Amino acid sequence: TYIACDVREEKQVDNFFKAILKEVNNIDVAFLNAGVAPAPTAIHEASADTLFDVLKTHVAGTFYCTRNILPIMMKN
Repeated sequence: TYIACDVREEKQVDNFFKAILKEVNNIDVAFLNAGVAPAPTAIHEASADTLFDVLKTHVAGTFYCTRNILPIMMKN
């Protein structure tokens, strides 16, 4: 089953894990590897939007996924 999910969006992550739990009873391993790689840019030329997109994907996305998956894994 393929389920699309933008890890930058908290509600999409919540809905993703709700959908997963309809398919499986438990989760034993998590491989949280979403990431973005913007075009190489000199820091003084980079936009704040690029910075926030990277942070939202790498940091917030990992947080949203971990927050959803830990309670499931801790039940096992």
